[in-house]
Amino acid sequence: MRDMDDDSTDAARRTDTGDAVGLGPGNEDEDLPLRVRTYGRAGRAFVEAAGDVDLDTAGRLRDALTGACEAVSAADTPAGRTVVVDLRGVEFMDSAGMALLVRVSTEFLGRCTVALIVAENSQPAYVVGLCGLDRFVPVGHSPEELPGEPSTAADPADPAERE
Repeated sequence: MRDMDDDSTDAARRTDTGDAVGLGPGNEDEDLPLRVRTYGRAGRAFVEAAGDVDLDTAGRLRDALTGACEAVSAADTPAGRTVVVDLRGVEFMDSAGMALLVRVSTEFLGRCTVALIVAENSQPAYVVGLCGLDRFVPVGHSPEELPGEPSTAADPADPAERE
């Protein structure tokens, strides 16, 4: 079992296409309508998508999400079993993309939790809100806005911070 918190080994776990070994497929080819990159940070698996999520590309994203859920389920980290889907680079998402997000959030129950990051005022943010997925899945505009994300603020209980 590997520790997903260890950023020092991140580079060693990445393949030439930019995906983290054990976290599913990735793709950095700029000519594709959807690029997917996976990595681990703070005990969570991140699946970063850029481009269009539609009927033609949803399968690529589903494969990455499935691999990420399997990785965090096996890791059993203290931060939980969360797969963060970063859609800030997604310009367009149709009903196939929305259906995929609904399907994985329900299929993964018990194995991992799905959380979404969307760009503020983006088309994917609008679709997620319109469909009501934000009532069932944590949604934020950055990783720090998601529940359970480590705080970057100083701990007032820390004696060093009170001086």
